[in-house]
Amino acid sequence: MFLELFRGAIMKKKVIIGLLSATLLFTLAGCGEDTTGDVSEETKDNSVTEEQVEIENETEVGNEQEVVDSEQEVESEEKIEDEKEIEDEVEDQDIKEEENEYETDENIEEEKVNKDNENKVNEEIEESENTLHTIKVYFSDDQAENLVEKEIDIKLDKDDNLEEKVIESLKVKPEDENVYNAVEEDIKFNSVKVEDKIAMVDVSSKNLNGGSTQELFFVDSIVSALTYLDSVDGVKFLVDGEDAETLMGHMEVSHVFTKDDVGSNIIK
Repeated sequence: MFLELFRGAIMKKKVIIGLLSATLLFTLAGCGEDTTGDVSEETKDNSVTEEQVEIENETEVGNEQEVVDSEQEVESEEKIEDEKEIEDEVEDQDIKEEENEYETDENIEEEKVNKDNENKVNEEIEESENTLHTIKVYFSDDQAENLVEKEIDIKLDKDDNLEEKVIESLKVKPEDENVYNAVEEDIKFNSVKVEDKIAMVDVSSKNLNGGSTQELFFVDSIVSALTYLDSVDGVKFLVDGEDAETLMGHMEVSHVFTKDDVGSNIIK
């Protein structure tokens, strides 16, 4: 009996202990659930914070990348502007070179035209200077009584003196066999210069001799031939560069002769 009571008491005690254990476990389980919830909430909050930080970091990185991209874009635009400026400078230089080349070509063409015109003018001058001049020369007839007038054409080179050429023509042997030179071939003329339409005829004293008729025909043929030219109105005779009283000793020649002073009879 006592043993059964003791066993009953023990069983009751076990039941009570079991109930207490179950209660304790339930309580602990409830506390465990609350703790787990707090931990989960805290973990969740930490996760959100980390995401925000990550987003902020990504945003900051993105902003930095935008800044870098913007700087690179500015640098690229500046580089493009620099390249365009260089291209413009090169283009300007090319244009300038083309203009210079064009100006050079124009200058060359202009110089060529000027040269051609100059050559043409020179040719015209030379042609004009080399054109035939009609002059009159005078010879003695076969009786030595008259001067015979002949009209001839002479050609002048650009350096020739017309007045000297006329004098030299008086010394050329005529084609007409019935006339003779009034100015002998062996007489030398030092120079013939025209000053104020007065021809200064400088005769060498060498071989300068002859009779009175010969001296008269000599003077009259020279005066008549030179005063026919538009450039000469009178003739002054010199001997070896000096004023002379006479040429061959028969007539006075110290004054200036004009065509009105010619005393010979002229046959035209």
